[in-house]
Amino acid sequence: MAARYTEADVFFGTNLVDWHTARADCISQGGDLISISNAAEQAIVMNVISANGGAPSNAWIGLNDFTVEHQWDWPDSCSSNPYKQWAPGEPNNAGNEDCVEIYGSGHSLFGQWNDFYCTSQRQYLCVDAERGCPSDAPTIAPTPTPGPTIDPTIAPTIAPTQDPMRCICWEASDIVACPLAIEIYGEDATPGEFLLMNGISVLYKIVFVLFLRFVFRCRTIDLGKRSVLCFDFVPTAYLFLFLANMFLVLATYLSRCFVPLWATFYILFLHIDMVVCLADRYMNRKLKAPPPTAPPRSNLELFAYTNNKTSWRDKAYNTVELKQAKKALPAAKKMQRVKDKEDERRKSSLKNKGFSMRGAGML
Repeated sequence: MAARYTEADVFFGTNLVDWHTARADCISQGGDLISISNAAEQAIVMNVISANGGAPSNAWIGLNDFTVEHQWDWPDSCSSNPYKQWAPGEPNNAGNEDCVEIYGSGHSLFGQWNDFYCTSQRQYLCVDAERGCPSDAPTIAPTPTPGPTIDPTIAPTIAPTQDPMRCICWEASDIVACPLAIEIYGEDATPGEFLLMNGISVLYKIVFVLFLRFVFRCRTIDLGKRSVLCFDFVPTAYLFLFLANMFLVLATYLSRCFVPLWATFYILFLHIDMVVCLADRYMNRKLKAPPPTAPPRSNLELFAYTNNKTSWRDKAYNTVELKQAKKALPAAKKMQRVKDKEDERRKSSLKNKGFSMRGAGML
């Protein structure tokens, strides 16, 4: 079946805009978002994309399912057009994807279609006028007549908006760095680029830990040991760090579609070792010794130092010569108590046997 238009009738919008803005721009210039009714028109569209730098960010076409979910219609009168060029697994409507893009020449699925979020930013393809439906098209392509030229300089410049990343991150081959990879590489980030960003995150964490260890001299603090599964060899600090890192990895993974929450857990995951460093600094800090007492400078100060409520006997006993005897006194008293108890026990034993302590001359 012949194409209804030629490459000269197609305008390639290079600005990144959402689907509705793209269609409004096409209509304002006397056309509409392009409809593709057969393989010949598909080939024309692919040639236009290749001739304009390959549409690295993909491009909007007119197909959509706004009217009835999963019923894909074109913006012109060819709603029942049976021709489709879906990519494998598409359309999957992952998260209310109502608009259709065509993959650019930089994509491995160049020329195939994918349903996507209408608010995403894409280049777009316009056709200058409706050319009829496939059933009305002649079997032989007519001689193309030049259509009105669309000046690309009048295409509006639309500031990009935040793309919804929920379903992109859930389906991405990623653990902790999905929003970061999308910010750097765009929504078409490959699994290798997601893996690269995760590797960079882990590498940064390792370098950060080594920086704390060798520059700030932070070591794992000794918090003692705990019995873990009947094994008493797991330091509490290591166990705390392991569980904290596992929790933060899980929390970062589950919050990838909520960027503010994800950023919080992601930063904590990268810098949790700083907590151990601060604890190490606190527990190993050097306490300052109290300043020594200044010696008395006058008789008045000497009198103030010695004027206490102790008796003269205590003062006399607190001499250098008697301090040693004073220390030995408790031991001597203890030995005397033991001797007295032994004598009392011996006297009691003799008395029970009928001996008179006084008659035996013991008393």
